[in-house]
Amino acid sequence: MALIKCNECGKDVSENAASCPNCGNPIKVQTKGYDRICEHCGGLLNNNETVCIHCEKKLDPKKAKYVAKKKTNILSVIGFMFGGISFFIDYFGLLGITAVILCSVGSVQIKNNNESGMFYAVFGFLLGLGSIGYTIYRIIEYQQTIQMIFSI
Repeated sequence: MALIKCNECGKDVSENAASCPNCGNPIKVQTKGYDRICEHCGGLLNNNETVCIHCEKKLDPKKAKYVAKKKTNILSVIGFMFGGISFFIDYFGLLGITAVILCSVGSVQIKNNNESGMFYAVFGFLLGLGSIGYTIYRIIEYQQTIQMIFSI
């Protein structure tokens, strides 16, 4: 629970308080960087919604509850992009290896820091593994071709 300053008297007030205990001034909730939770079904909504998109019930501004938006992990997004690119432009599997490393580190950070982006981490990891596997396949095929040429 964080403390915020009252706009009227400047005293510290709980962010969950409806009004300042010192002067009675209503506390305006900062909604930037937060998502709203439906009081009826608990669904996650945008702040500007007046009707729940999940249960289609009208929302009461006095009963509004908010939850902080999760930050998306940047390493998992970059790893996902590297994994996707590695299918088209690959240099000896280096992009695939980089994608696997970035997505692995990103998934650990997601778990430790309670961030979002696990989708990017998992699929970037799989794309990177696929790229590495294809590179290994090409190397084996290349070796077999060389052996065929020199055995003739």
